[in-house]
Amino acid sequence: MSRRRSTPRDGFISRRFWRDSGGNVVVAQRPNLLLGLWLTTSVAVRLIAAGRVKTGLGATADALLFAWAYLEATHGVNYFRRLLGVTVLLLVVTGFFRT
Repeated sequence: MSRRRSTPRDGFISRRFWRDSGGNVVVAQRPNLLLGLWLTTSVAVRLIAAGRVKTGLGATADALLFAWAYLEATHGVNYFRRLLGVTVLLLVVTGFFRT
């Protein structure tokens, strides 16, 4: 009985980093509702000159991106998507502390 020699590409971490539970490589996906709303509000923030509406839309955009990143970090289909979520979470949180 011959055994196939495993390579680093075949490792658990490598498989789980790029592939979902069905074995498909997942790097990018069609944007979901949260990302679509974030993009829309972000564009609106850039188009509005100033005032409370701009402030409110900016806060809404941050909240939408935070929610998307949290969901990716906790429920991403592979380790790459989870790492992407954690990275965006850190960027959003550190953005709150900028002056």
